[in-house]
Amino acid sequence: MSYHVYTTESLILKGNSNREADGYFSILTRDLGVITAGAKGVRLLRSKLAPSLLEASYSTLSLVRGRYSWRIIGGTPITNTA
Repeated sequence: MSYHVYTTESLILKGNSNREADGYFSILTRDLGVITAGAKGVRLLRSKLAPSLLEASYSTLSLVRGRYSWRIIGGTPITNTA
């Protein structure tokens, strides 16, 4: 089963930690509006998503819609305004 991947420019509004290495983020996207999305292992040192999920950073994110929430599966930072 394949999932539809939404790729959009976004601004990270707020990030919250969940468990040891996971995070939930409030994101303002160009195409989807304001959403809340989760990412697994984003707080680990080896995480590739960490630079694109800093608060007040402008990034291109790839998102997948799950049954109950959005999930971040990829990201590329454009600028960091913090």
